[in-house]
Amino acid sequence: MPLLFKIFLALAALLAIQSLVSLRDGYRFLAHVRRSLRASRPDFHPPAAVIVPVKGIEAGFGAYIQSLLTQDYPDFSLIFTLALESDPAHACLTDRLRAYQPAAGRGPRDVKQVIAGISPGRGEKVNNLLGALKEVSSAAQVLVFADADVRLRGDWLRSLVGPLADPAVTVSTGFRWYLPGPTFASRFRAAWDTSIATLLGEHRRNFAWGGSMAIRVADFRRLRVAEGYWAATVSDDYGLTRAVRGAGGW
Repeated sequence: MPLLFKIFLALAALLAIQSLVSLRDGYRFLAHVRRSLRASRPDFHPPAAVIVPVKGIEAGFGAYIQSLLTQDYPDFSLIFTLALESDPAHACLTDRLRAYQPAAGRGPRDVKQVIAGISPGRGEKVNNLLGALKEVSSAAQVLVFADADVRLRGDWLRSLVGPLADPAVTVSTGFRWYLPGPTFASRFRAAWDTSIATLLGEHRRNFAWGGSMAIRVADFRRLRVAEGYWAATVSDDYGLTRAVRGAGGW
């Protein structure tokens, strides 16, 4: 048997094994989602600070802002953070928030914008987050981080903070879910992203996704995330994941 054919068979076998493992993980993830949907949500909603780093204006930006301003959560503040005042999102946010009036039981009790500037030692997004942390109220018990290009349901914040009612849970996270569109590119993106989403589940190998993650203020400080993991990095979620795993948490 030619050597190249043997190599081909070996690679094909490895690919088949990887595919079976991925299929198994997919079914495990499906079962995990179904159990989670059936479970009752913890009645846990401490004061929270929601920090949203922004750069430019994404498609649907206005609808996203509205989804944040109408979250069904009793006590939270909202902080938008940008690198530069010249960013077009700054003017858009200023106009949008000027007319904001808090509603009873829905939306943030206060909204701020922070201009964080540029740092030569870390990524722009991480620097924006660090700039916003300086404006977090001392009353906040939970820090929530969200990207500015996701679509949020009205119960997103409650769902994200709820798992922190369990003292054993250090970080709660969500993950984006792309729906396939009519084009090959959108279908490929959906398939690729879903393969990553299904890695999450009821095990200790999870990771935090920066587009939607929450952590208690006390744990954030205890782990020294800002000083030890975000001081010189380009990745917010990888740094937070390292901090939690390094302390033996999940």
